[in-house]
Amino acid sequence: MIVYKQISSNVFKTWFLISLFLALIVGLGWFFSYYYNDPGILVFAFGFSVFASFFSYWFSDK
Repeated sequence: MIVYKQISSNVFKTWFLISLFLALIVGLGWFFSYYYNDPGILVFAFGFSVFASFFSYWFSDK
């Protein structure tokens, strides 16, 4: 049963790190969007973070 517990722990850590990355990039995007008064920066930051997270997760084991 310990193997399943390790798998569950790894899945949790993976999703936690992906969520942390998304929050960090979107937070920085919001800050620069607010500072420069340009909402396009926030949209770009969100798109970039989703794109980077998806591809880093998808190609992480290769």
